[in-house]
Amino acid sequence: MKQNIFRFSLPGIFLTLAISLLISCSQTNEVVAPDIALEEKAVLVPEPVLAEAPASGEVVEKTDSLVFPTQPLAAARTSGTHAIDYVDFDDELGLSLIPDYAANMFASAPFYIQQVGNAWVHVKENNNGSYSASFKSNYGHYHLDYQNFIPCTRPDGTFGRPTYVGNGCRSIDPLKQPRTLSTHYGNQWIKIYAYDYTNSSRVFDLQGIKVIHGPIRLRYRKQNGTWYEWASLGEGSWNLSSYSTGITEVLISSTNNSSISFDKVLIKMPNY
Repeated sequence: MKQNIFRFSLPGIFLTLAISLLISCSQTNEVVAPDIALEEKAVLVPEPVLAEAPASGEVVEKTDSLVFPTQPLAAARTSGTHAIDYVDFDDELGLSLIPDYAANMFASAPFYIQQVGNAWVHVKENNNGSYSASFKSNYGHYHLDYQNFIPCTRPDGTFGRPTYVGNGCRSIDPLKQPRTLSTHYGNQWIKIYAYDYTNSSRVFDLQGIKVIHGPIRLRYRKQNGTWYEWASLGEGSWNLSSYSTGITEVLISSTNNSSISFDKVLIKMPNY
């Protein structure tokens, strides 16, 4: 009887080992996977149109005055050639660089900076450089709204989270709250570009964006200086990966006088 048990258990042992190895390999691949999949519901955008340059020549941002994050990238999704991540306005380090951590939802200079691979993505108001007036604004801030709740005001004047029981207002850590970016007004322009310690402009791919309140107008500059535009992207998740590759900057605004909001800006950054 013992021989029968031993004989029939061997395949089970090998099967168990095989499953263990498969799970181990799967877990390893999950950790070092170079890509983040776009949301399943992301819609492939139509082809953008060729656009007139909004600026006279290339605008080089002054990055030497910026705070450079030095903390290692925690959950890096990298391969030997690139890194890819959502710039989703939730990064604690990025929020910590903004005055008062944007606790009151006002994000002012240096605005939001998030590390992606070996570069930093800067999301700022487009308030300087040789852009034409219709592509610039100077409100001095945009808004990083709390994604999961409308804040209440606590007795000390700070924002908190409603308890919905007894009209309470619970204290929050503003560094740990999911956020979304909203413009102050419809004619505000937001600029997205990337830099590192030695390059004030990094080339990257813009693979996707989630429009929460729109529609938005999105214009981007290819590395060769050519500009393209989507004049109107409505609310929802958009797959941009077929077109906005090898770019140096993105400009986003409203198609009308209404404020817009967006999230989940998917950036693919070459590692060089």
